[in-house]
Amino acid sequence: MAKIYRNKSMLKKNVFDKLLITILFLLICIISIILLIINLKNGIIIEICISVLLVIGLFYSKKNYTRYKILNSGLKGEKQTIKILKQLPKNYYVLNNVYVKYKGRKKELDFIVIGPNGLFIVEVKNHKGEIVGNYNDEVLVQNKVGKNGGRYSKEFKNPLIQLNEQIVLTKNFLLSNNINININGMVYFSNDMSKLNINGRNKDIISGKNNLISYIENKKASKSYNKNYIMGIIQKLRT
Repeated sequence: MAKIYRNKSMLKKNVFDKLLITILFLLICIISIILLIINLKNGIIIEICISVLLVIGLFYSKKNYTRYKILNSGLKGEKQTIKILKQLPKNYYVLNNVYVKYKGRKKELDFIVIGPNGLFIVEVKNHKGEIVGNYNDEVLVQNKVGKNGGRYSKEFKNPLIQLNEQIVLTKNFLLSNNINININGMVYFSNDMSKLNINGRNKDIISGKNNLISYIENKKASKSYNKNYIMGIIQKLRT
């Protein structure tokens, strides 16, 4: 079983913050409704002001709840991925929520896996439905069926762009610390209801827990890295 190193998650904090804001605006809605009932006979101006407050509360509670669901879905995807990566052999090490900084640029990486065959950056997406597009497109398309059976499509930024930025930043950071290791990257769609239909060089976009483990374990490297070298990398990434 692989060893897991977990850092403080900004995603988890953002999920909590969005839920808190949603509850706050819902309370504003409830208070507005109560005030409307109490002030039914106290003049039209007061009713208009309270009604405006109610509309604002409804608008922002819905907006923040939508964002909360998106962020919470991502958090669930990360939790599922941790369980899968734990299944790697004991000579692999998994870092969750890694902050990499180089020359003023800073990024939070979902996962870094380090083993005898190199370093792997794993960007997790928990989208469900069919994911369609080309490897080099700026955006991909998510086709899914809603709760009521309706079909709809939604564009989202191609996560490979984000992944490539993470690879370059991590490589530069490690080289600046005199560490040279094979760096691989993948986008992992963790939702069991996702179906990938990506044209082009799609080997870096995968789904299915067995595929994730297989990708990491079977990746060939030009050299093998021992435990001491790996622990040195982990120490640099965690400081």
